[in-house]
Amino acid sequence: MRFQFLFFLLIPTVIFGQTASDYISTGNVKLFTKDYNDAIIDFSKAIELDPKNERALFNRGMAKAGLEEHAAALVDYDKAIELNSKEQSWYYNRGLSKIQIKSYNEAVSDFDKAIYVSPRNSTDKYMNCQTYKNRAKAKFFLQNFNDALTDLSLAIESYPNDGEAYLLRGLCKIDLLQNEDGCKDLQKAVELDFTQAADLIKENCK
Repeated sequence: MRFQFLFFLLIPTVIFGQTASDYISTGNVKLFTKDYNDAIIDFSKAIELDPKNERALFNRGMAKAGLEEHAAALVDYDKAIELNSKEQSWYYNRGLSKIQIKSYNEAVSDFDKAIYVSPRNSTDKYMNCQTYKNRAKAKFFLQNFNDALTDLSLAIESYPNDGEAYLLRGLCKIDLLQNEDGCKDLQKAVELDFTQAADLIKENCK
């Protein structure tokens, strides 16, 4: 009888115990609503149950990045990539965090890998645009304006409605003394509602 009683007490734990997938699902909701601290808790619980769950590691990295804890985010991104090296978004997000910690050459390398695993003919044109655009940002910080300019043109080719890409390309052209074309790009950025370009037009364009 005593054994039966103990077995009965254990049944709810077995039936209702949350799985790693459950914690990832609730963590994703919190990540989406920018409840980053609680998202980290859920993803950490998922990792405790399944230490090699690449999705939980990557998503916890995104939550840490949301809190501007980029060094900690990189640890999770590294582990996720060790487990699965063929996800474009993982290299992309690691590149973003490397920009934030000013590791620009390493950021360029990550965006290179993101492009390699998802070539330019990929159907996700918006993601391709973001990858080229952010690689251009890293190159811009390295003062590699010509290569940044090439990447920004590729970004615009992939997704022509990205106002920030036009703004950045305009700045690159102005730094390369191509003021007339640069100002045209800044004007295009304004037309696409990227209003930050308006002040740059006042500063750089007659």
